[in-house]
Amino acid sequence: MRQRFTAARKTALPISEYLVKTCHASKVVLVGSLLDERRFDIHSDIDLCVQGIPSDSCFRAVGESLLQASPFDVDLISMEHAGERMNKHILNDDMIKTLF
Repeated sequence: MRQRFTAARKTALPISEYLVKTCHASKVVLVGSLLDERRFDIHSDIDLCVQGIPSDSCFRAVGESLLQASPFDVDLISMEHAGERMNKHILNDDMIKTLF
């Protein structure tokens, strides 16, 4: 499981770079089970919370992220549409890792 966890963490960085450089995200943070190896299991995916992706780039961002993440699934969560609890964690840097 450690090898899968490490691979997922390594996969998150180039996806984040793509979201910033190509899709113009202003911020990307890693959330979820990839922050704590004890919470990571065989069904875990890559959860990224993103800010600032223009609406005309959203589908491209999701599609390319899924392609780059293979064999992992990826969830992109818009900070603009995230719930109050998620945004509170992000603003406080609680249980997140800012990638960009």
